[in-house]
Amino acid sequence: PPAWVLLITLLLGVTEIQTALQSQEILFQETFETDGDGSRYRVEGGAVYEIDRITSELGLADQQGPIYWSRSSDVSFVGVPAPTPEKRAIMAWHHTIVADDVSEDFLKLFDNVVDWMTGGKAKATILFSPAPSGEGDFVLVDRLEANGHTVIDDDESSDLPDPASVDAVIKSSSGGSNPSRFAIYEVPLLSYRSTDHDDMLISSIGTTVTAELGQVSVPEKGHPIAKGIRSSAEFVANAQSFDLIGDIIPGGATVVASFSQVTTASVDDLEKAQMVIDGDIPSNRSTGQISEADLVSSGNPASGVFGVTLQRPEIQRVHWSPWLPVRSKFRQQASYRWVWVPMMVGICALIWTAMGYLPPIRWSPWMGLGPFVTGQRILISPLVPLILNGWPTMRAAHLGVN
Repeated sequence: PPAWVLLITLLLGVTEIQTALQSQEILFQETFETDGDGSRYRVEGGAVYEIDRITSELGLADQQGPIYWSRSSDVSFVGVPAPTPEKRAIMAWHHTIVADDVSEDFLKLFDNVVDWMTGGKAKATILFSPAPSGEGDFVLVDRLEANGHTVIDDDESSDLPDPASVDAVIKSSSGGSNPSRFAIYEVPLLSYRSTDHDDMLISSIGTTVTAELGQVSVPEKGHPIAKGIRSSAEFVANAQSFDLIGDIIPGGATVVASFSQVTTASVDDLEKAQMVIDGDIPSNRSTGQISEADLVSSGNPASGVFGVTLQRPEIQRVHWSPWLPVRSKFRQQASYRWVWVPMMVGICALIWTAMGYLPPIRWSPWMGLGPFVTGQRILISPLVPLILNGWPTMRAAHLGVN
């Protein structure tokens, strides 16, 4: 048949298939929302491991959620167990902070944190994890004990104490092998262990910095932790290490106290370098002298982004030459000796002419920059000194000292 007949036939066939598909009726759809094992379908294999079975059979101490190949209704929870079962707080602190540099303003704020976590309990039991190991830890322990509280050390090799026997937990920056066990621990917790914030479901992973806090501001005066605290005060003197909160925090979290930190700008191109020079990017400026410096990207000489070395300039002198209408500076003595060559040739030419060995001299309009023999006369031409002296001049300009 002709091609147009075949084309119409194919189009009609496709149309009939689409119409047939659109008119189909779904006879059965399985959503697995209810248990249909044995009635609607059959399950072969599958297992559910809750925390007790994970610990006893698999030996995983830091797995704090179920492992399963089953329906979601067969396990205790699915995904991240949020929100946390009790109060959580994060503090910029470190176990190495010097005790003598800690101010009374900070200790008052710490008292308020403990009161908020424990509900104002007079003689609370505080679990310290891991055991205190630095001045920054012991300054907190001393304050807790001075206020009548009891501090107990965490035994990371065993299960956590019964939540009914502990009023609050302090998670130190000094270490810890199993932070995930605090994620669902039904006890209020204060943490300054930046690398474990995500495991305890209180923020994303933080960082450790060394800085001077300066003045700490307390903008949230309505929170119980801010009660009786000045709006701005120095909490810690001098530069110290601090474990910080992560960039992501749970929704609804309250920032009670904060400080501003100026981080070093990363300058990896000339535009940013110029912004630093112009003051558009904050920087700590200083003056000094260096013998040489390599301008490279991100401290990596192999990158070759700039590919230039600035060497210390040597002692240079300014030489004026009657044969050149410019002022030139050269690195080496040998570079300007060429300037005297045309002058010596010109003097010799005058002597030889006076003695009759050369034809008469006609001076050029440029006032005798060098001899140039043409025909029966000697012209004083600028070409000789330009040729002889131009190369050192250009070389000096290329090196950036002209």
